[in-house]
Amino acid sequence: MRSPDAQVAAENKETGLYAFSLKGFCSWRNFAMLFLICGLSLWINLRGITIGLPSAERLDVALGGAAVMEKKLPEIRAAVAAGLGTRSEFLQKTNPDNFRQLAYFSPYFDQIRTFNPDEFYIFKALRNMSETKSINPGCYIYGPFYVYQIGASLAVGRATGVIGPVKDSFYYLTHPEEFAPFFLCGRIFSALMSTLTVAVAFLIGYRIGRLPLAAFSSSLLAFIPLFSLASKFIKADSITTFWTSLVILFAVPLLVRSNWIYYILSGICVGLSAGCKYPAALNASYLVMFHLFRRYPEICAGGKKIVSDDWKLVAAGGSSALAFLLVCPSVILDWKTFSGDLKWIESASRAGSVVVNVYESLICYSYDAMFYTVGIPGAIAIAGGLILCLCKPEKIWVGMFPAIIWFLVIAGLGSETSDAYLLPAYIPLCLMAGRFVFYPKKQIFCSAAAIIIIISTFSYSLAYANVAMAENVRTTAAKWINRNIPAGSTIGSVLYPVSYRAPMVSPEKYHLVNLHTNGFNAFAKADYYCNSSFDWDGQNWYGRVLYGDKTSFTPWTEKIIEFENVPRAFFGLLPLNRNHRLNHYFEVVSPVITIYKNEKTAKTEGK
Repeated sequence: MRSPDAQVAAENKETGLYAFSLKGFCSWRNFAMLFLICGLSLWINLRGITIGLPSAERLDVALGGAAVMEKKLPEIRAAVAAGLGTRSEFLQKTNPDNFRQLAYFSPYFDQIRTFNPDEFYIFKALRNMSETKSINPGCYIYGPFYVYQIGASLAVGRATGVIGPVKDSFYYLTHPEEFAPFFLCGRIFSALMSTLTVAVAFLIGYRIGRLPLAAFSSSLLAFIPLFSLASKFIKADSITTFWTSLVILFAVPLLVRSNWIYYILSGICVGLSAGCKYPAALNASYLVMFHLFRRYPEICAGGKKIVSDDWKLVAAGGSSALAFLLVCPSVILDWKTFSGDLKWIESASRAGSVVVNVYESLICYSYDAMFYTVGIPGAIAIAGGLILCLCKPEKIWVGMFPAIIWFLVIAGLGSETSDAYLLPAYIPLCLMAGRFVFYPKKQIFCSAAAIIIIISTFSYSLAYANVAMAENVRTTAAKWINRNIPAGSTIGSVLYPVSYRAPMVSPEKYHLVNLHTNGFNAFAKADYYCNSSFDWDGQNWYGRVLYGDKTSFTPWTEKIIEFENVPRAFFGLLPLNRNHRLNHYFEVVSPVITIYKNEKTAKTEGK
């Protein structure tokens, strides 16, 4: 029988046999807490998951019903047959000629899109694969492995009867409600993967700090609005975060143990995460850092600089590359397109100094996290955790910093609203927040603080989920336009009309113009204008705090009405008003839509 002293030595978190292990996990208390947290996570992920799906109501509000679409189908078929919309994501945006025909057909195509601007991209890729009988998605903004996973979710939906028999794609233009299940299957898959991420985060927390850290960090992650909103849509962020969580789970023991299985499993998961979203290859930093921290004392003690253990790290790198190629074979088979698309992604990076952009992103995303994307209590806990880990560093926490910094750099290379790129970094950030909360010696105080933070953060996600459950203001605004703006009026927008940017109304009833494709003269003569927070320019930190984007639209216009369904945190007590653009997850759920009147040309309002 092991002596008490030997047991303590074995469980020492720095050097013991059971350091960073899951020993003792199989108890009813741990499983009860895990199932409770995962159940709440899945509930909040699924709440409002149907937001913006194609429907007969949307078709009726936007175009006046299926009969209007039926008349347009021959023209639409001809345009699609001629290649309209194929790889439209890669069109040069500075050339308006590239978008004139897309703008003309957009109100019709829009009936089978959702309010999320990127979801339909995946279906275009899957449709291309189906038509060509190929594993090549045809475009590579995201990794092919991500596309395959969504395709698998649709296959499950078809097998279980959620999706009916697949019909001619043009059929869904007149029956959009029958296309909605395709989106729903992909969204449910994202929600499930996010819940699995929470479960893995629980295991990571248990490895590091047993039940208190496991329960707090996984709960905080589950209830952060940015995380829960991302779970409601077909986007790569949630699924990439799941594979990232597995990388961390398998890499943590490498701090104290040299085990082939952990190297290989964590390496494989690095390749799988990169197969969803290429920047996730940066997850390899967990393996490298934890390996180096274990080897560093040996090297300092005069040991060999290269030993057999180091080949395990090389093997992990090889397993990452092999896993990526196995789940993304099309990058080799279609190398020309793949490499071209990577160059396009690089060309879309934010202009200006990388250092300045990363610093600005750090300030902006911290500001947004405090008030919107994370919430005040959760943001304070995360900030406290970062400060504590910097002031009192330990190997486990220092080893996580490179990945956090890398994802911040990637976010800084994107637009001013690219903070969703930081989602994989929220796993270590929530763990650090847990360390901060449980750092004081008085456990009663720690437990009370943890409960308050978790409940408060949950209230933020619930606020956005409740807004997602209600009628979206895009639909509300479109109904208002149909009732109050005379038929035949010219309605202008900055960019060509799609429902995620503006309320969709009928080109059969109104003359739709936009600044981008129709030019300034046509835009200036419009009778009315629609503008949404999706069109707002990105603001720096100073602009976000002081004035944001709620400024005059044009000098010759007058604001008529503004639509906004404001989320209310702390169970209805705190309205989350904002004056600047947030990332697309928040804009989909809760946009600001404003209708303006041209004081010189607008007709009298009425039916």
